Amino acid sequence: MGKPRLLLIDEPTEGLAAIVIEDVFRILNEMKKEKVSTFIVEQNLSIVSRLADRIYIMKEGKIIKEMTDKAEISNTTELEKYL
Repeated sequence: MGKPRLLLIDEPTEGLAAIVIEDVFRILNEMKKEKVSTFIVEQNLSIVSRLADRIYIMKEGKIIKEMTDKAEISNTTELEKYL
């Protein structure tokens, strides 16, 4: 992959075993530490809330909510309201 500046990922945890999901999380977190910007489309709230600096919630192709506050992002109960 070289040294990407932006990584686009569509549902990287879909259909994976829990142990593999943790590996995916670890790798994505390492990339974040290396300052690789990552755009992830994902429904796995535990991964999203642990990785994201910003969350956009979409419905029918439109952004209906933007979250940038880490406390709000970490609150999976708040996130679940939109799913």
